[in-house]
Amino acid sequence: MRPAISVSLILIATVLQACGPDTPTGVRPTPNFMGRGREPHARPIKGRCTIGFQVEPLEFGSAGQITKAQTPFTGTCVISGLGRSSVTGDPTVTLNSDGSGAASGPVRFRAANGAELRTAGAATFPPLDEGDVPLGGTLEFNGGTGRFRDADGSATLNLTIDLDGLTGELEFRGAMSP
Repeated sequence: MRPAISVSLILIATVLQACGPDTPTGVRPTPNFMGRGREPHARPIKGRCTIGFQVEPLEFGSAGQITKAQTPFTGTCVISGLGRSSVTGDPTVTLNSDGSGAASGPVRFRAANGAELRTAGAATFPPLDEGDVPLGGTLEFNGGTGRFRDADGSATLNLTIDLDGLTGELEFRGAMSP
């Protein structure tokens, strides 16, 4: 009967040793169900818009030239993920003494279903010349309505404006989540 007790003791000792604090058990930590979970990945977004704008002078230089202006615009776009959309913006343009400058302000895209994507736009441009003026900059996505409520990301923008016709062509490409 003695050998049966020693085999039992050996089995118990082996089990207890296997459950020691330094022995991996395969138990995983308890998941945090209150955390954010998996981060959504960014999806590509690109668009092309045709706009019309106005120039509303805000400040003038000593020679009477415009140094700061509001340039509200509206237009239509085709945007990946939104389809045919409308765009509105209200940037402020600041002109340097050499005619170059910068523009920044809110830009909103509205899909046909009414969902709105909000962005903050910023761009710079070389000295103004007759005809077309190229602007380069960024759009920062910062929320919206519906499925764009938590939109985040950015896109590179290229805008060419026609100062004579007060029209422009906007293209952008970037990534947005969720």
